[in-house]
Amino acid sequence: MPKGQQRIRTEFWAGLIFVALLAYALIAVWWKENPVLGWIIVGVIVAILAFSIYRFPAFRGLLFRTAKKAGESIVYGTEASGREPMPKYTRMKILQRARDRCENPDCRQDVRPHIHHIDGDNSNNNLSNLIALCPNCHTKAHHGGYSNSQLRVWVQRSREISKRGRPRPRY
Repeated sequence: MPKGQQRIRTEFWAGLIFVALLAYALIAVWWKENPVLGWIIVGVIVAILAFSIYRFPAFRGLLFRTAKKAGESIVYGTEASGREPMPKYTRMKILQRARDRCENPDCRQDVRPHIHHIDGDNSNNNLSNLIALCPNCHTKAHHGGYSNSQLRVWVQRSREISKRGRPRPRY
């Protein structure tokens, strides 16, 4: 993530925490004076929220998608945060070379391929280090199902086919 975005994110959360603490202090003082009314308000808010979740599927979906996204960012957020995105031009060139198919010659899946770094270095975006693989072959490549030399042979084969202009067979 670029430094500017990270600073905005940090400042946003710091400001949000400050406002939340201030609101909590004001509510706590008011709650001491009016505890019955406070619990009635909490009960009404919980009832409205429960009714909205039950009655409106779009709201329920939005709420659960948001919660799932927040949970995933908390759990997996640190794993990919330092990774720079691949340039669109590079992605386009790889997919052109592969004709939007998996570059494994034995693969018969007709799905949009993922881009895999052969040497495992996510910053090495040389075209010879990148290969288009279907999700299944991509998973196998990450778990050692294919050797790096085998993947490089597939890249070379795809280059030769794309130079000749011969269409790849569709199964």
